[in-house]
Amino acid sequence: MTWSAYEQEVKDKNNFEIKGIGLSAKITNNIFVGLSYSETNLDIYYHDTLYDEPVQLDSLRLRFGYLF
Repeated sequence: MTWSAYEQEVKDKNNFEIKGIGLSAKITNNIFVGLSYSETNLDIYYHDTLYDEPVQLDSLRLRFGYLF
């Protein structure tokens, strides 16, 4: 989503940080499954309006794989 009035405003991303944890397990000799969680935090600073917006993005991933 973008605000049409502020599409061209200059932005900086500050205090970028990613942290997470994951786990994988073998089901058979050739098949595995994994689950991971990550959290990304950053600040977006808008120069024209002098607004600092904190953003947090959470991600949960489920993986299946085959080993050749």
